[in-house]
Amino acid sequence: MTEMTSKTRPQAILAAALDCFNQYGIEGTTIDMIRQQSNASVGSIYHHFGSKEDIAAALFIEGMRQFGQLLRDRVNQAQSAEQGIKAIVYANIAWISENPAWASYCFHHRGAVKHGSAAETFSADNKAFHQFLQTWFTPYVLSGEIKLLPPTLMSALVIGATHDYARHWLAGRTKTALQDHAQILAEAAWLSVKKN
Repeated sequence: MTEMTSKTRPQAILAAALDCFNQYGIEGTTIDMIRQQSNASVGSIYHHFGSKEDIAAALFIEGMRQFGQLLRDRVNQAQSAEQGIKAIVYANIAWISENPAWASYCFHHRGAVKHGSAAETFSADNKAFHQFLQTWFTPYVLSGEIKLLPPTLMSALVIGATHDYARHWLAGRTKTALQDHAQILAEAAWLSVKKN
């Protein structure tokens, strides 16, 4: 699904919330605004999500899950360390480019999942995602193809430049599409972590 195109009622509510949150912020958005945008009843919104805060958390978690699945699919197709590192960059670029409003939301609203069951759900998802990456990276580290680095530094080197450029593009500070620099960003990521 790209940019919340599914037509199920929960997805329609999330799509409406995404529009409202990006336009007015989470604090400035009301349930009634989401209701009007989604053509859902207040009862339906509360039935599916419970509260505006729950909608904000669900929107973040769903975005990260869809991005995570795309990244897994791309990395699982890689046949080498270089292909895998570049696949991580290409997956980020593809998801952000296809889902700019959702990506902007996820970049700016990680705090939406800091409380209650949403925090637990996101923590479990995040742990599984990082376990997948660690499992994939480990053989290449052991074979000496990729540097042994702390996970946070590895992440910064592999996707830091892509995310930095993406923020500029999403904010309209640069007009050159993220996709136009995909090869340069992927090559830079590979050169930064490959073992000489």
